[in-house]
Amino acid sequence: MSTEVFDVIVVGAGLVGSVCASGLAAAGLKVALVGPAAMPERPAASGGWDPRIYAIAPDCRAFLGGIGIWAQLDAARVMACSAMQIQGDGPGAALRLGAYQAGVPALAYLLESSALGEAALAACAREGVHRVSRTFEALAPGAAGQTGIVLDDGQCLAGRLLVAADGAHSPIREASGIRSEVHDYRQIALVANFAAERHHGGTAYQWFRSPDVLAFLPLPEGLISIVWSLPADRAREYLALPAEQLAARVAEAAGHRLGWLSPLGPAQGFALERRQVSALTARRLALVGDAAHVVHPLAGLGVNLGFRDVRELLKVLTERDRVRDCGDALVLARYARLRAEDILSVS
Repeated sequence: MSTEVFDVIVVGAGLVGSVCASGLAAAGLKVALVGPAAMPERPAASGGWDPRIYAIAPDCRAFLGGIGIWAQLDAARVMACSAMQIQGDGPGAALRLGAYQAGVPALAYLLESSALGEAALAACAREGVHRVSRTFEALAPGAAGQTGIVLDDGQCLAGRLLVAADGAHSPIREASGIRSEVHDYRQIALVANFAAERHHGGTAYQWFRSPDVLAFLPLPEGLISIVWSLPADRAREYLALPAEQLAARVAEAAGHRLGWLSPLGPAQGFALERRQVSALTARRLALVGDAAHVVHPLAGLGVNLGFRDVRELLKVLTERDRVRDCGDALVLARYARLRAEDILSVS
């Protein structure tokens, strides 16, 4: 009995993986998406807002629009950021950035991880992506011109290209022999949502006060999401506080810029690290998203880097007059070259 062969097997059903699978399928490729859905649900205890908020750059918003995902989002749950105020340690160390001055409709678009994830998975279903809700177990050699994977239930899948979108600790990257170098910041990013006494007016705020950085991100209805990068010990102390006490700490740290804050749910913490890989590709393999690079969340670049990986991979795989084999070494080398400068600039 012959094994079904896919053009591309994407492993990792998080944001970047599901966007990758839907985009490739929309371009006419036969795609399998492997992995349990990794999308958080919107918790009722947080006022119905997912505490994991992403700032999507304008170019990535345009890319998501071009592959039919952005239009599926609820516009009432997306906030356009029109300005950013940055405050440094010293007196007078301040900067204001505006969308109008930058010549763009918005500096970024703020939305929930869960909302974008739901839209991406819905696009996968609409484009006929073959979903396999199992986990990766091992690489398999595959026939000539193919590669393969073994899943945790013993099932084997074959494809011309394997895309690893399986996160910072990517089992596929490790199994392929691609090395990664990790720098531990010894910090934790504390994230939470709040209602603010004063409206943010579509402005994001950042305060740099070594050794911590606090950011307020505007959400619809005058709500805000915060990302507070703190030394690990202090972050764990703050995470243990009752929600009202933490809200008071956050408001004080921001100099009450938006007045008093009311918590919309418990805070969450994410350990921070930087990860660089020795290569973006191997034989019939391409890395995307956190499997390819992990950066500090300070500038909101992480998920945007992942979407740019997908955009450039999609570009090289759909040059129909040139590409007949998705896993061809020259095709993958072109992908790696296209991504090198962007990734290096933030590493």
